[in-house]
Amino acid sequence: MIFKCKICGGDIELNSEKGIGTCLYCGCVLTIPKHSDEQHINSFNRGNYFRQLGEFDKAFAVYEDIIKEDEKDAEAHWCAALCRFGIEYVEDPTTMEYIPTCHRASFENFTEDIDYLAAIKYSDGITQRQYQKDGKKIEEVQKAILATSSKEDPFDIFICYKESDENSGRTQDSVLAQDIYDHLTEKSYKVFFSRITLEEKVGSEYEPYIFAALNSAKVMIVVGTSKEHLDAVWVKNEWSRFLAMMKKDRSKVLLPCYKDMNPYDMPEALSVLQSYNMAAIGFSQDLLRGIGKIIGKNNGEANLGGNRNDIDAYKNRSIDFLENGEFSHAIEYCEKILDICPSDVDTYIVKLCAEKRIREKKELAKLNKSFENDSSYKSILKYGSDDIRKEFAGYLSAINDRLKNRRKKVWLSIAIVFLLIAIGIGGRYIYIRYKERQYVAKVEQLANEGKFAEAKSSIIDETAIDAADSKLRSYINAGVALEEGDYATAKNILTALDGYMDSDNMLYKCRYEYLDYLLDNRDYDKAEIELNELIALGYEDESSEKARLLHFEIDVLKDYDGEKYSHVASKIRKLKESDSKIEEQFMDKYIDKFYEDGKKMLDEASEAYEIRKAVSVLGICGKDYKDVKELLESKKARSGGGVRWW
Repeated sequence: MIFKCKICGGDIELNSEKGIGTCLYCGCVLTIPKHSDEQHINSFNRGNYFRQLGEFDKAFAVYEDIIKEDEKDAEAHWCAALCRFGIEYVEDPTTMEYIPTCHRASFENFTEDIDYLAAIKYSDGITQRQYQKDGKKIEEVQKAILATSSKEDPFDIFICYKESDENSGRTQDSVLAQDIYDHLTEKSYKVFFSRITLEEKVGSEYEPYIFAALNSAKVMIVVGTSKEHLDAVWVKNEWSRFLAMMKKDRSKVLLPCYKDMNPYDMPEALSVLQSYNMAAIGFSQDLLRGIGKIIGKNNGEANLGGNRNDIDAYKNRSIDFLENGEFSHAIEYCEKILDICPSDVDTYIVKLCAEKRIREKKELAKLNKSFENDSSYKSILKYGSDDIRKEFAGYLSAINDRLKNRRKKVWLSIAIVFLLIAIGIGGRYIYIRYKERQYVAKVEQLANEGKFAEAKSSIIDETAIDAADSKLRSYINAGVALEEGDYATAKNILTALDGYMDSDNMLYKCRYEYLDYLLDNRDYDKAEIELNELIALGYEDESSEKARLLHFEIDVLKDYDGEKYSHVASKIRKLKESDSKIEEQFMDKYIDKFYEDGKKMLDEASEAYEIRKAVSVLGICGKDYKDVKELLESKKARSGGGVRWW
């Protein structure tokens, strides 16, 4: 038995690496199951066959059976995750590469899916890395779908039906569905009817618009004239997804409408619902009245064009932005929520925190200025409960008490100065304080100029420094550590300083220098962790040129240190085809290293296998680089011509 490709259905040739194979048809490198007995191969091939047909539920059932037999089967978990998100691989006509498309978009992140996490947990080595790599690609597709769908206006009703028959002609279902569409739009309902709604989206991926409509619609009408039409792959894909949404949002309702068939012949999931016979007299009036009752029950939130899922998603995003210190983005998402639900007190709280550039509401009590005149706070008072009003009154009280005590201290200091002057020693005191301020100012100036070693050596009176600002000493120590290459120490100190002087910019510089240090010292695993942390903290965007270059550096240098020189050359060639700018930056940085390494290996080589390794390294540079061609020809002559160069 032969494993079939998950992407194109071709035969898979097993590689030397365990758990990996290459499709003989499309050339894709794929993970394969750990079991190779005939029963398991048949099961996986059957599941892949259903998934490639778009029968994601049938395929999912196959993989579930495999998981029941072996809970630690990573490949079965991976395939189950593909089914849950409706992943199909389609060839890109430009790059000729197979890329994932998503037919079951969701607010749930693919890389947080339970089966994806199980696949990662029960795999290791190259198989685990392949899952992670493919998972990131799917996550990018998800983000693109959600970005597009978020711009779409909400719908009241979604009409689900089969558009074309086996001869590509229009079905009776389509005609009946359009009659319903016309009646509903006359009543001013916003209706998703693919034949009309998607006709302006020609040449675009339909999934973002279908997902947006499914997510926002309160009612789905399923139109069918036969069981086969209702069970058609993409028809079932729509109504089964809506049923799943109904479990989370009880305000959603699905209404089956049938004609020329027995209602008990409908799929079981639909037959248990209240349905309408389209052949019955008064069908249209009954349907309109039923829809009016359903949509009429919605609260003001829906009438404002919103959806509970939309609001929850926006809230989660605004809180994430707030916690990450991305305050402008947090405010932007708060405004989106308030456009839908202008009385949401939790959103006004997040907005107030973002306006004050703090990450938690309890930090409001530490502000140096009262917020009682801010519009967001006034809205909190207007819409908040008594407990919330009491809580925020406490924050304001803390601020006012602190400001009052500060004013007392200022006046007390002034009184003491005048008292000291009055008794004859005030002048001496003022002189001492003046000299201390001069000394501290000198140290601060050196630190501001980046002369940290000089600033540290000039600290002769630590009492004066501590009295001026306890953070100054830490700031200088961080600068010295950064200059000496002690990045871990510098990073810890700068993180704790939290914006003191120029610590934010220094922390940014420190993190990237630390990343370069890890790359120079071949600690690629730590480098990958550091890069992912930079992206998570918002220092770098996942899709930015710098992030893509660093991801590529880490990936390629791992192979290079593992002496997989042919892999390195292949990856660089593929990158040149897809992103020549990144490839140029990478080669500008490393081509001299590859050249010097290859030249040294060639000079020292005496055995044929050593010569071949040197040739592979120089091959990364290309024979036209510097004197690569002459070096190889010279060595070839000295070795008797027994080595094939290219």
